[in-house]
Amino acid sequence: MKCFAWSLAIFVLFLVCASLAVAETLVVPATNATGVLSSPLVAGQVYEFKSYGVYDYSYGRWAADPEWIFFYPNSPTEYWTYGIVGGPFGEANDILDLIINDASVSWLGSVDGVTWSPHTYSPSTHAYKYYYTGTGDRVKFHIADLTPFGGGAYGDNQGFLTVEINPVPEPSSILALAGGLGCLLPFIRRRK
Repeated sequence: MKCFAWSLAIFVLFLVCASLAVAETLVVPATNATGVLSSPLVAGQVYEFKSYGVYDYSYGRWAADPEWIFFYPNSPTEYWTYGIVGGPFGEANDILDLIINDASVSWLGSVDGVTWSPHTYSPSTHAYKYYYTGTGDRVKFHIADLTPFGGGAYGDNQGFLTVEINPVPEPSSILALAGGLGCLLPFIRRRK
């Protein structure tokens, strides 16, 4: 009975560790509008997209992360701005951002790594989150480096952004796991 209990405990621990692992990691190039596609995401399942990294644009003179851009390279402090509004070509608010399925999204940023909110710059990690409900289809990620003339300005970009896709466990799953672990406790005795 003791061997069975330990085997079951190890199996449950394996399941817990597997549920904490990153489901899929994508590398989104800054050099083209094609972007990348995820694996199909289960319809109705909520996913956390975590994007991070910094890429160069304008031949390395400026930089951008998934939500913000470094616009003035000669300023004494970094000046990150939420997209470019009313730039020389009348750019949209989300130019140079990481977009999902050809649509702009409000990535959640964090100053302290604990509290996440929209339109918040993540200064040290350049990490951002977005919650998405799967539709059974693949999800497209690409950087919106577009021009008002159509096409893109990807030829002066270097680098990439990374996206991690993780399913968010439902509360009922967590309760079931906790209940299962609780049922194991009577079988596991301390040695005297």
